[in-house]
Amino acid sequence: MTESSGLESLFDVATSKVNSATTKNDSQALRDRMQMYQDAYTAAVDRLASAGRSADELGGFDCYLVLPIEPGAPSANPESSLASEVWNITALNRPFEFRGAENITTVAYAKNDKIQVQNRAWALIFMPNGIPDNAMIWHEVGHALGFGDLYKLEGYRNELRYMEHWAMMSEHRVRSHHCGYHKLQAGWIPEGAGTEDDYGRTFPIGVPDADNTIKKEVLLVPVELWRDSLAGSARAAFGVDDKFPVAQLITIDFGGDGMTFGLIEARQPGAKYSQSLPGGGGIVISNGISWIIDERFAVNTWYRRPLQFLNPDDILRNPGNTFDLAMAPELPLKGTSVRLVDHKQVEGDATVYRVEVTRQNAEFVDLYFTFPGDAYFKSPDLWIDWPGNNDKNNPPGSLDRYPMGASDQGDAIRVHPTDAELHKVVARVRNRGQVDALDVKINFFYFEPPGAGDGRKPMDVTKLDQYNLVGTVPPLPKVTGGDVETIVPVDWMVPAGFSGHTCILVQIEDYKIPRDSHGAALGSDDFWPVNNHAQKNVDKFESLKVNPFTPVEFDFSVFNAGVVPETAYLEPEGLPYGMTLTVTPPIQTIPQGTAVLFHCKVELDSAIIKAGCENDQRFRIYAWRQDPESSARWGGVEYEIRPRETTTTQLTGYWDQGNIITLDGAVTPNPGGGTVYVRLAFANHQASWVSVTLAANGKFTWTGMAPVDSFGFDTMARFEGNRKFGISKSAPLHLKPPPVIH
Repeated sequence: MTESSGLESLFDVATSKVNSATTKNDSQALRDRMQMYQDAYTAAVDRLASAGRSADELGGFDCYLVLPIEPGAPSANPESSLASEVWNITALNRPFEFRGAENITTVAYAKNDKIQVQNRAWALIFMPNGIPDNAMIWHEVGHALGFGDLYKLEGYRNELRYMEHWAMMSEHRVRSHHCGYHKLQAGWIPEGAGTEDDYGRTFPIGVPDADNTIKKEVLLVPVELWRDSLAGSARAAFGVDDKFPVAQLITIDFGGDGMTFGLIEARQPGAKYSQSLPGGGGIVISNGISWIIDERFAVNTWYRRPLQFLNPDDILRNPGNTFDLAMAPELPLKGTSVRLVDHKQVEGDATVYRVEVTRQNAEFVDLYFTFPGDAYFKSPDLWIDWPGNNDKNNPPGSLDRYPMGASDQGDAIRVHPTDAELHKVVARVRNRGQVDALDVKINFFYFEPPGAGDGRKPMDVTKLDQYNLVGTVPPLPKVTGGDVETIVPVDWMVPAGFSGHTCILVQIEDYKIPRDSHGAALGSDDFWPVNNHAQKNVDKFESLKVNPFTPVEFDFSVFNAGVVPETAYLEPEGLPYGMTLTVTPPIQTIPQGTAVLFHCKVELDSAIIKAGCENDQRFRIYAWRQDPESSARWGGVEYEIRPRETTTTQLTGYWDQGNIITLDGAVTPNPGGGTVYVRLAFANHQASWVSVTLAANGKFTWTGMAPVDSFGFDTMARFEGNRKFGISKSAPLHLKPPPVIH
């Protein structure tokens, strides 16, 4: 809290604070910490109210720290003499033996649960001897900023190297700076446009063209400090021109979609932190997974952290030191090496390193689907196509096609009350590599209900019980290299009674790499399986206004593919004003290899929300997994709620002696226009759909000739809704031909 916030005078620390009872579980973490968060928030809101101020002032903070301090005579804080860092409290009701805890959660004001605050981190920290543990605070604030832990943990791979003394989110007690990965995530080391001409402070090393070698030199300023003047001073110190790149990170494109990448950073002791770096610093190389991915990367169910150390035993400190990334103990990269050319002191306090990176081309296969930022569940390379509304001017069997990068594309699932309804699941796959992929096998799945957790990229997805196989296409003979799109559809007969709310998934299961006449592979395998799947949520709910709006209810599944039980809870993000989400149960422990269901209920306040598309709202529900000292986001689903007026669709018809069928219908109340789809299912013929436009009075009609060899007709009508009125379906209608009159 800064002096400019204006809140410090409301929260004095000189007066003793009374403690409440505490309990512990086997992990020595507070069992009632949620109550403690509420107590702290309630006290803060009360203090603001007593000063005539609003609880809204607390909404601007990124982290709420609740700091129980061990009683006793306060000692002087070695890093500050501020009186605000000395706390007086009454005696604890049990001995001090708890560890800290942290939650990403929503906390309600105890006296009025309509007053709430959602925050990325509520941190509960115990401070012995009355001295704030600043290293722990910075670690917990890191969680508040979205940083993940980097230390080894049970269930995580033991052959990999972890960041250890080189990162605040790993071993915080040694007080290292946050590593380059997390400073990049927070924007503290800014990126440019990703080109060599506009790189910000992160210089990119891309994938070379075939038969070429990249060799780049960069002046690296340690991540512990930055001043804009250092760029010019560093160039002058090394005697290079004003175009020579000066950066704090070198990023290595591994050739996939950017979700996994390498980092090269310089480290040195800082003013107060990074004082215990092994060997005093040097050049550190690491392998990272993008922070926008919520899932854990598993090999045989054992996980890795988002950042792993590649050269822990080969830190580059002296001119001439070289590290070949192919020699990394784990996660090697062929054809890339880093050499420390020189280092100099710049502006008296910065050790700037001149680093050379050499990268050779290795032809490869990279089959991929687009990974759309943090909304990974909205891949533009996967969609539902309902043939019933396809353009009839196109050839039979044609598909809806969407340009690359188009978002929110695809049809809603239409569910028939008695019959299976044909849909197609369509994927767009590309090969970014130079080598063609042969005999490509692609599987399509749906999982119902939608959800989160592990298992979005399992080796054998068919073993996970929330996945259902839609179909496997015959192996594609070839997916051409060079980013040429291949459209792949599979038929999906959506069964009668299906909920219509689900997630779809496409996964590349297998392929072959072409070989020469001697049997040698013509390229490297795909090292970037993160982009070998695509996911799309197709959940759009209508809340129909009866009086009040009908609640929207659905289930949310969370799967734990790990080797230990996990505790999980759900939290909304961007839940609109006027909507209330209730999750039952609020928290669950998920055994290993098991999926659990949370039941979600969204209620709309009709005094705030009106029917009509201007009130359509989207929000996300995220699952959060509780690690020992933090909560990690564990996947999410986006939902769209459409408040609409209730409609009723009616359908009647007759089959006359001339073998002509006439259907008449109406939508009430009159929606003022829109489209009705009518299903035509003649006996012995494939069912089809026709579109009919509503007349101004809300009525519609269809007339057509029955096939001469058909002696039964089933139909129904579906009003598609419009900006104000909701979707409705008629009851099924069965017609028979009139008796033959002789």
